[in-house]
Amino acid sequence: MKRDVKIAMAGLAHVHGTGFLKKALTFEGVSVVGFYDNDNPENARAASEEFGAPVYTDLDALLSSGANMLLTARINCDKPEYIIRALEAGLGVVADKPMATRMEDVDAIEAAAKKSGAPLYLMLTERFGEAICTAKKLIDEGAIGTVAQQYLVRPHRLHPTKRPDWMYDHARYGGIINDIGVHDVDLARFFSGQEVKSILASHTALARHPQFTDFWDTGMTMMEMADGSVATVAVNWLTPDEYHAHGDTRFYITGTRGYIEVSTVNNTVRFYSDTEKEQYVPVSPLPMTVEEDALNAMSDWSYRPAVTTHDSIEATRATLLAQLAADAYRKSR
Repeated sequence: MKRDVKIAMAGLAHVHGTGFLKKALTFEGVSVVGFYDNDNPENARAASEEFGAPVYTDLDALLSSGANMLLTARINCDKPEYIIRALEAGLGVVADKPMATRMEDVDAIEAAAKKSGAPLYLMLTERFGEAICTAKKLIDEGAIGTVAQQYLVRPHRLHPTKRPDWMYDHARYGGIINDIGVHDVDLARFFSGQEVKSILASHTALARHPQFTDFWDTGMTMMEMADGSVATVAVNWLTPDEYHAHGDTRFYITGTRGYIEVSTVNNTVRFYSDTEKEQYVPVSPLPMTVEEDALNAMSDWSYRPAVTTHDSIEATRATLLAQLAADAYRKSR
């Protein structure tokens, strides 16, 4: 696909943003026009030096500079402002997760996206895992029948002293389920082909890091999908110090006629069914990366990406509902 994508980057609170930008700039027809970050101006200056584009001191000036895409990795609670202003200015948007921490902001983002018609792309990067896509293909082919239960496990390593202070402020961070669980809520939708109907239970706790009083390092939620199947998401910041990866992320999918277990660290898919003995299914290489898919969406608004505006909104909405349920339970105790 021929591209002409001019990226304005506003909000550099997380390396997800500059990591995406670095890979995006390897594609022909992609450039960055400038940076803006009134929260962390030193981050904007560093990015300006690294990528050779100017720092703007006014967001509207950056959005009207000839850019046709906003890339944002702003602090979680403040991200919606930039997303909405970019959509209203007619720019497509690529955002790191989570997209919002308040339901009213999700509604406002959805309204702005519908009015503008511009693509909104949340970095739901797990959809581009080889093992995950191989499992999805087996499910779509009917290899395990109909999905009945899902158990999605996402441990992460915290490195407390290497994280910014805003992560330990619940109002700004938005909670562990909302932050890292959005990948798994989206995968529950992806694997089953169903939307989240309701949150059955949700809980957060502090297990390992007692120095924090407004931060929870474990979280779980159980969701009913539209077809009556159930998905449970377990997330934590408890990856042991000596483990070789950021987290041993795994997905267990039980169908009416079979079972799949996915390990993203090992890039493996274990499968068995009523008609097939236990086996490790060879994973297939993916046709494109998340960066290429997002850039295609920004280049051609008629292109249907792996992560649509609908996916970005609905994964965010369902995950935030789960987080809010956990928050409400905690307040009631």
